[in-house]
Amino acid sequence: MKERIARLYEQGADAVGIGQYILKWMRWVDVGLNDYAVCIKPITDLGIRT
Repeated sequence: MKERIARLYEQGADAVGIGQYILKWMRWVDVGLNDYAVCIKPITDLGIRT
């Protein structure tokens, strides 16, 4: 995840775009893995600086 976010940033994505990507990813995880116990690190643990 860190690598993907870094790549988006390098490609010119702003904080809003990166935030939208993370939210969509979290929705995908929630829907796709609804039957499994999933532990997602809080956004503060991803090393994102605003």
